[in-house]
Amino acid sequence: MVAAPFKYDEAVEIIKRICRLENYLEIQKTDQQTRNKYLKRLKEEGLFTRQISRLTGISRSIVLKS
Repeated sequence: MVAAPFKYDEAVEIIKRICRLENYLEIQKTDQQTRNKYLKRLKEEGLFTRQISRLTGISRSIVLKS
């Protein structure tokens, strides 16, 4: 059974908490190693790949590779 995706506001708060960023779009400006570490933690937290991609503006393929 697949878990339901987090609601938009919940997902944004998870991104802000894990990445320690004021604005969740700032993840795009981090260096590659840090960004990949954040993306991996977000997936471990339960966010879906497409959800991370939509919210951060990072392509789905990069999210998948991280």
